[in-house]
Order: sequence, then structure tokens, then C-alpha cells
Amino acid sequence: MKKILLAAMFLTTTAFAQGTSTNTMSTRPDRDHAQKGVYLGYEYMNLSDIHLRYKFSGTGFNSSGYREGGTHLGMSGINVGYNSTPDVGLGFKAGARILGAMNASEYGEKRIDMIIGEGNLTAAVNSYLAGYVGLNLAKFSGSKEIEKYETQVGGQFGVSVRFSNSIAANAGYTMLNQRRSSSTDEQKETLEVLFSGFNTSFAYTF
Repeated sequence: MKKILLAAMFLTTTAFAQGTSTNTMSTRPDRDHAQKGVYLGYEYMNLSDIHLRYKFSGTGFNSSGYREGGTHLGMSGINVGYNSTPDVGLGFKAGARILGAMNASEYGEKRIDMIIGEGNLTAAVNSYLAGYVGLNLAKFSGSKEIEKYETQVGGQFGVSVRFSNSIAANAGYTMLNQRRSSSTDEQKETLEVLFSGFNTSFAYTF
């Protein structure tokens, strides 16, 4: 995940540098799509990939390994926070995503809810296009089994298309890290799970 975030950071800052260079050589557009203020929006996210590291240990045995697989856990809900991204240049946005599963019954659960707190560096290359990359903390809820997972640091990156000072469409990729540990007199179990998938959203900045 660190390599993905570093690559996203490099691409975002490189695109910003290229956009800045281009703007200094040409006339600035009449429109200024800087967005600064509280934002509220709707989001859909499909957690399509799972990466699992596990370790089991006990008296006389020790086992560990790695597995990966697919899923189709669709989450939808609202995102809210504060955005400070200039027309062209570096900025930031931070907030929360409050989501609920659209197909929880397929996983044997009545409900699966999640809240993600995130902070992002933003880089606007022109009035219409901005990139972002950042870190997050996610907490699942909805059942005793799900709530056994502990929050770990994850990340996200993506792009924003700004139609005005207020309206933007976003598309990105989110990685959520979770950890679960349990132990008995006979054995100890540790699971580290990375959920990931694409997300899209629309937001209005007030």
C-alpha cells in the first residue's frame, strides 16, 4: 500500500508542476473554480478486493500466510468535511464518509456500516481538474463479529472534476486496513485485512 500511495503522490505533484508551468506560459482562464468551505455529498464505493495476512500460533505449532480474493460489497452514503483547494495550486481537504452496505444480506449480515475519517493533500492543475492523495482510518459496525476488527491506517487517491466553485465529481481508489486478534489458552490468532476498491462521489461546497 505504501508503494501505491507514494506513486500517487508522485503523479499528483508532477501533474501539478506541469499544470503550473503551462499556466505561466498562457493566459489564465476567466473562470476561477477554487473551492473553499464545508462540503456535503453522496458517495458509492465498491470494495472489490481483499488481501489477508494471517498468523496462528499455539503449543507445538506455528502457521502464517497470505491470501487474496474478491468480493462485491457495495457501500453508499454521504461524505462531509472541509475543502480548501485553490483554482491552481496545492490545498487540502479533510472529512468523513458515512456509508452503509447495499448488499449486507449476501454476507450473512443484517447490516454493515462504516465510517471513514480521512485527510488529503490536493493539487489543482487547472480550473477544472484536481488530484488528491491521503490517509484514512475506517471503522466497521453492524454486528459483534464485524466490530472485532480494529482500525489501522489506510489510504486513498483520486481526481476531482470541478464544474464550478461549488460542484465537483470525484473518482478514486480507497484502501481500508483492519486488524483482528484473538487468543485462548491453546492458540493465538492474528488477521490483517486490506479491503480496497473504487469509489465515486458528487459533492457541493458551501
